[in-house]
Amino acid sequence: MKRKSFFLSLVFAMLFFLFGGNVNVQAETPLEPYTYINPVYKDVLSDALPEAITPYSMETPQNVSYTDDVQQLAATLRQQMLNRTTTIHLYYHSNTAITQDSLDQLSDQLFNLAVAHTGNGKEGDYLRWHCEGWTLGASYSSASSGYNMDLTFTMYYLSDASQEAQMDQAVSSLISSLNLSGKNEYQKTKAIYDYMCSNITYDYKNLNDPNYTLKFSAYAALINKTSVCQGYATLFYRLALEAGLDARVIAGVAGGGNHAWNIVKINGSYYNLDSTWDAGRDPYDYFLKNMDDFFDHDRNADYTASDFVTAYPMSATSYDESAPVYGEPTYEWAADYSSVTAKRLCETDGTYETETVETTKEVTDPTCTKDGSITYRAVFTNAAFKAQTKTVAGAKAFGHDFQNDICTRCNARRTGAWVHSGSRWWYRYSDGTYPANELRKIGNSWFGFDAAGWMETGWAAHDNNWYYFASSGAMQTGWLAHGKSWYYFDGAGKMMTGFITVGKASYYMLSSGQMATGWQKIGNYWYYFAGSGAMQTGWLAHSKSWYYLDGTGKMTTGFITVKGATYYLNGSGQMVTGWLHLNNDWYYFAGSGAMTTGWQKVGNYWYYLDENGKMATNTWIGNWYVNGSGAWVRSR
Repeated sequence: MKRKSFFLSLVFAMLFFLFGGNVNVQAETPLEPYTYINPVYKDVLSDALPEAITPYSMETPQNVSYTDDVQQLAATLRQQMLNRTTTIHLYYHSNTAITQDSLDQLSDQLFNLAVAHTGNGKEGDYLRWHCEGWTLGASYSSASSGYNMDLTFTMYYLSDASQEAQMDQAVSSLISSLNLSGKNEYQKTKAIYDYMCSNITYDYKNLNDPNYTLKFSAYAALINKTSVCQGYATLFYRLALEAGLDARVIAGVAGGGNHAWNIVKINGSYYNLDSTWDAGRDPYDYFLKNMDDFFDHDRNADYTASDFVTAYPMSATSYDESAPVYGEPTYEWAADYSSVTAKRLCETDGTYETETVETTKEVTDPTCTKDGSITYRAVFTNAAFKAQTKTVAGAKAFGHDFQNDICTRCNARRTGAWVHSGSRWWYRYSDGTYPANELRKIGNSWFGFDAAGWMETGWAAHDNNWYYFASSGAMQTGWLAHGKSWYYFDGAGKMMTGFITVGKASYYMLSSGQMATGWQKIGNYWYYFAGSGAMQTGWLAHSKSWYYLDGTGKMTTGFITVKGATYYLNGSGQMVTGWLHLNNDWYYFAGSGAMTTGWQKVGNYWYYLDENGKMATNTWIGNWYVNGSGAWVRSR
């Protein structure tokens, strides 16, 4: 049961009226206090629980850490409640605006998480039903991102810290005396139930005393040996969980009034039991019953909700105490994990119940960083035998296959950092390894590393290729002027030799990598490279002579035809002008180098050269006669 109080609001108004500016109401905004009373105790404690919390300081302690992790805050609240701390401070950060409704929702959420069933006998239902109630005061202020809220819980417990210390010792002693080791779930449940029904009486004496709230506690049941139903139910809950059983406290109506009892898990199903009503009975009427046989107990709505019913499935039948009593099952795996044999001893007649089933196999492939695994599963038809799972090692992890620091298998990126040692550098990967005797791209640049792993600068050879690395270690590409020579490195950084084409020009790089200039004999041909290194084609004027280089740059010799004109290049490639005696024939080439045909006046004489450029001799050309020297000497 929750209720709001206007007490704190009144306190702030009074403080502001009395002290004016001493209270910074703009820095922190108070919210209405919030009060929770455990619904089991609402009829007997609503008047006993204070209406509001004591006014608290609005000054937040130093070194406070705010968090938006509700689970973390709930864990803190749980631990403080276990310690029976009465004033608990929590510091919450919200990214959204804080309202009264959001505070109310947050307080309920924190409390319900703090008292959630965890399997620990001192927590869960034990903690929930030992809390009479609480009040919450809160204020908030703006933060750099969102809002910071200070929460102050004032808690009211049925038992204090010293009483709980007595409980810890008494519970431990009782569990030991019951000799539960090796017993099955039924036997453990029966031993605890027998003890409670034989040693604890109902507290009729204090039943109607509203000031004596200890009667609701497990402390009253175990230490004082008398309590009301909540004491019975919470004690059974704690003892059952301490013994390794799973149990819950159930609240509802029975016998015309509010009542509490338990459910406990045996062999996979839950059963009802009411130690309060069975106390002093022989035989029991409310021990390990199904819902039909427990018809005079009506659960509260929280325990009939679908989520709860699904989480705690009730047995279709009441527990048959005359049925054979079995020990805990044991499971034996075949050596190759192909089958599992389940076995349990019937303690009634000493026989064994067994079942052998074949397993299913699920293979998980290895990854670069994780070994593979094989998971075997066995499911039994006998509900008393639990499904078994065993995972064994599979194939080993592949390991990364890094290419340019990217794994070819999983795309993971290899990371590292440069390390400076003396005057040299090396690169260390995150796994402690380092590149050596290789080229490696780091960031946007390529680097070379020698056999010892040092970063290279200057000239270095890798895989029979030469590379050049700047003083920064970055690999050179493109043109490099080094010494008095030029070198060219392709996109992969390799020093080029032989013919290369850069842009629209061709170049020749010597075997040393140096760019060639001037005349170069390459193979059986001569080429000419300008001072820029660009290979020349077409006509070239060089040292008072003309040369012709074809489209591939080769120097030509002999007769050539260029744009309809015929030229002759001698054995040195030089263009011939004037008279040329070749193979017993004479030719005449003009000053431009073009071969002439027809009548040509050379000096004081006329000569005739046929269509092939050959000079005519000792013959009539029309009405003109040329002599043995080719000169025209007479007409007819």
